[in-house]
Amino acid sequence: MQANNSLISVSWLASHYQDPNLIVLDASMLSAPGRTTDYIPNSQIFDYSSVFCDPNASLPCTMPSAEHFTEQARLLGINQGSKVIIYDQRGLFYAPRAWWMFKSMGLHNVYVLAGGLPKWLGKKLPTVSEPRPASRVGDFTALFDSAYFVNSGQVLKAIKDPADVAESTVIDVRSADRFYARELESRTGLRSGHIPNSLNFPFSEIVSDGELVSTQRLKQQFAQLLPYKDQQYIFSCGSGVTACITLMAAWSLGYTNLAVYDGSWTDWGADHSLPIEV
Repeated sequence: MQANNSLISVSWLASHYQDPNLIVLDASMLSAPGRTTDYIPNSQIFDYSSVFCDPNASLPCTMPSAEHFTEQARLLGINQGSKVIIYDQRGLFYAPRAWWMFKSMGLHNVYVLAGGLPKWLGKKLPTVSEPRPASRVGDFTALFDSAYFVNSGQVLKAIKDPADVAESTVIDVRSADRFYARELESRTGLRSGHIPNSLNFPFSEIVSDGELVSTQRLKQQFAQLLPYKDQQYIFSCGSGVTACITLMAAWSLGYTNLAVYDGSWTDWGADHSLPIEV
């Protein structure tokens, strides 16, 4: 994986949102409380809770097959050469998951809008009340790279095999209260605690007002907890969404051996055959 800049500015998008080869996607969760009907002009919906997901999976937001992703991406008019800009209505929450999904499927000209819709609105830029319907079918073909996402078996091997423990670290971006089981999980039947040998690095520590904190502060935080840029870091959260925020920050700092535990704690905490710590 080659690291690069993952963010694009509101000022850039304001000047380019009408470009014919640009695809603008709102990746906000459709069921999220407080969701508004404001959209950046020319936006389409990227729904990874019910469209860009595995329809047969028991877990939420599970990665779909390359074939399914290809079919749905083409319906959004996405081509092999498209530039994709993703934003969400919370500033920086849902969009990084969509960004990482595209990267895993081989489309690397993809960026997250820094500050998202709140920053766009703060600049008093134009909005529309409906997403734009796709006007054409694209020619994008997904080529899934399995290194971008891991499952519970791979995580278990990483935390138990001495050779893998030396080369891989699981980063849990949930709150410290959830990590240390001081707060019960809201999902029924889900145990509280964390994956053994994992490190807690709450994503809230690197986000301020819907944007990543300064690069200098990010470098300081990551140097403390993730000192080796060539080591594999596996990011986990509740369901594989906010893990991508911290992963994206790591990517922007030059870390390249990164993966998301797709099922995250929703998967691990529900499987009583898997070990936990509190």
